[in-house]
Amino acid sequence: MACALSSSPLSSLPGGVPRHTFPARLRLTHNLEFDAVYGAKMKKVGSGVILFSSPNERPHARLGLSIGRAVGNAVMRNRCKRLVREAFRLMQHDLPVHERGGYDLIVALRRADLPELSRLCGVLLSLATESHREWEKRRARGAMKDAAGAAPPATEPSP
Repeated sequence: MACALSSSPLSSLPGGVPRHTFPARLRLTHNLEFDAVYGAKMKKVGSGVILFSSPNERPHARLGLSIGRAVGNAVMRNRCKRLVREAFRLMQHDLPVHERGGYDLIVALRRADLPELSRLCGVLLSLATESHREWEKRRARGAMKDAAGAAPPATEPSP
């Protein structure tokens, strides 16, 4: 008898091993989603890879790709897209999350130097971690401003 698995692609396999799939719900597909990530103004650069990020309310990260013509012809661009998708698919369970969910990530490549998959996984993870730290700093600064603005100034009563 076959083992019954949950229909969720992010569920674990028997034995606690996470599934490494890349269904449509893990992708940024609409222009408004891309605009929201670009509008968040969080950009990290490393080793020819540019990562734009924005927090989302979902329990997982989502990936968008922006591979321009400067990378090469259509064959080279498609190969780069496949490589980035594979790196994301393998690293999706290791990417950082914040208290309300994951991040929407857009990966862009600056040049046609096609990195190895293992190197790309490392770069993607390090840039996502840097981005997560920066978002946590922004969140803490926002919380401090809210706390400072909410408390009335301490004054002594006048006689």
